[in-house]
Amino acid sequence: MSLTLTLTLTLTLTLYSRYGRENFQESLKLSNQMEFSAIDWKNFKYMVFDVPNHSGTYAQRYARLEERLAGKGYKHIEIAQKVECKGMQHFEKVLQDFIDKGAEGIILRDPSEPYAPGRSKGYLKHKVFPPSPPLSCFL
Repeated sequence: MSLTLTLTLTLTLTLYSRYGRENFQESLKLSNQMEFSAIDWKNFKYMVFDVPNHSGTYAQRYARLEERLAGKGYKHIEIAQKVECKGMQHFEKVLQDFIDKGAEGIILRDPSEPYAPGRSKGYLKHKVFPPSPPLSCFL
């Protein structure tokens, strides 16, 4: 007799497009696809960055992600890269590296914070916006 167990792991993830942010419209096509098999998956993957139903700190939750997903050969799932910030100069370099690769920003996390839904003191989204054109006002 054999017994198969299915373990459920709730994940927080985002859809990443290899097209880059300049081709966001291509990514939107996914939401309009009625058949899963019709999606051109070679250009997309899910980036996983948290385990919200785990009761530990972010550091513990990230370790759980690595334990459950790393090296398993999932074709369309990847653990989002974690970089430990070593100061302001390091932060600026890492941020610029990600922006150069097409990211619109990064998420800063406190490794000692437990998960909290919605806005939380445990993380900060840091986005860089292109400069706005000058605004003209006429009276």
